Amino acid sequence: MTAGGINDLEKTRKFSQYAQDIIVYVLTFISIIGVVYIIFAWVTLMIGWWADDKPKKTKNMISYVIIWILIMWLAFPLMKFLINILNTSA
Repeated sequence: MTAGGINDLEKTRKFSQYAQDIIVYVLTFISIIGVVYIIFAWVTLMIGWWADDKPKKTKNMISYVIIWILIMWLAFPLMKFLINILNTSA
């Protein structure tokens, strides 16, 4: 939706919409870092299979990163849902 401004600059969006776009970009960036971290942990697991403590540490590392990425991506829609409920009830 453009308002026909200079170079089709959007003038009708609210600040909250821009903030949500920024949050999605940050979440995506953090997720990419998490995937790289999982790949690093997997390579560490494959290289250090002979050590006694390496497999347990790297498996915990992978599971923690996956859990935190899921929590991070589920928190955003949950907050949007709660804000929509609060806005409609007011």
